[in-house]
Amino acid sequence: MNNKHNIVSFNKADLGSIKELLKSYHLPVEDIDTSEISFSLIKEGTEVLACAGVERFNEFGLLRSVAVKAELKGKGIGSELINAVLVQSKSQGIKTMYLLTETAESFFRKKGFTKKDRSEAPENIKQSIEFAELCPASAVLMKKIL
Repeated sequence: MNNKHNIVSFNKADLGSIKELLKSYHLPVEDIDTSEISFSLIKEGTEVLACAGVERFNEFGLLRSVAVKAELKGKGIGSELINAVLVQSKSQGIKTMYLLTETAESFFRKKGFTKKDRSEAPENIKQSIEFAELCPASAVLMKKIL
């Protein structure tokens, strides 16, 4: 679908809406206030329709907290947001993007990510709260060269 939405950076006022959207998918929110996550959002008015966060570790990025409102899934919004986030991340000097997922491996494979053994993650990503504490060991590590 070719809907072009306005993709915006989040501000503190969006934090509650982001957390609610993430909680609806049982995604971790414990460190949203304390980690340095750069969120991109698709909004309608003040309502957050989709979100994606990137936590930067030098030339590596950890894509996390990706969610689309349930009633909008399958309409291309998630793809549109992820494509924009990857382009922006590359323009900001991130060379390789990683992510952890339990439920969206096939979606991210279509976006060019490949499954990797968790031991292959860079040390600074392994030490992130997301990797070390919040995501279960069953989460799949995926990687994409930007």
